[in-house]
Amino acid sequence: MDDKARLGLNVGTRTKLARECPYCGANANHLFSRFHRGYLKCSGCQLVFSEVSINHSEAYVGYSDTYDREWRGEGREGIYSEVLNMLHDHHRELIDVGCGGGKFLVMAEGMGKVSWGVELGMNDGAWAYESVRSQIFESLEAMPKDLKVDVVTLVNVLDQVPQPWDMLASIKEKLREGGMVVIRIPNFTVHGSIHRLAAMMPDKIARRIMALSVMHQFAFGREALNRIFDDQGYTHIRYFVSVSSQGDAYNQGLFYQLGKRVMVPLAKLISALSMQRFLIAPSILVVAEKGKVKRNG
Repeated sequence: MDDKARLGLNVGTRTKLARECPYCGANANHLFSRFHRGYLKCSGCQLVFSEVSINHSEAYVGYSDTYDREWRGEGREGIYSEVLNMLHDHHRELIDVGCGGGKFLVMAEGMGKVSWGVELGMNDGAWAYESVRSQIFESLEAMPKDLKVDVVTLVNVLDQVPQPWDMLASIKEKLREGGMVVIRIPNFTVHGSIHRLAAMMPDKIARRIMALSVMHQFAFGREALNRIFDDQGYTHIRYFVSVSSQGDAYNQGLFYQLGKRVMVPLAKLISALSMQRFLIAPSILVVAEKGKVKRNG
């Protein structure tokens, strides 16, 4: 299932084409387009975004009642373990945004953490793990207003929400002083290169190449992320290579799965040798700490 089908959206029903950056308002230039996927890049903050935007109502409809094995977290145990291993003993309480069925919450509580989750369109939560079902809310705003935690995690979420900067601002309100946000996202360095390669190929070959790429509403490079984090008052921003999922959520096939097994260890080696300057893995982890807002985004 591709990202358009997963969202349950049709290009014809989505909002008007964008030609200016939805974050900073600067001019955005066409980057690449093939089949139903077209992207622009901001000339100011360098944010990459889909040429067709979605709003909160469309996102809600797209994510309601669409849960399968991937939503329950099966095949992501290695990713969840990686994120949890980044936490320290003083990180006792956490919120997982985009928690799906709550597999990450279950694993966190198994490590002695107190956890809550956010999942859009959760309805009655019948698909969620029973032990954490009562701890899952439909939004950050639906949580108790006085709830403060040490860590907020977002695994493959930030690139799919209508306004990532607003989400980061809301997350900051839920963090205690010195709190940390841990984000996992597709690495634009890799997936953007795949799109550029596909743009030079005949349709039949291009479709095969693009099956290797995962890009949603937004794609982030370091410059864009650093700008957004800085604007929202986050500090100590760090980047890491992330492990790959054990599953095949996008039906990319055996060749892709074997490629991930080779590429990720190589990417970790290159990252270590370059002191995190070069990140060539399909997905990356971004960690930042709560600071003070410097200016509006």
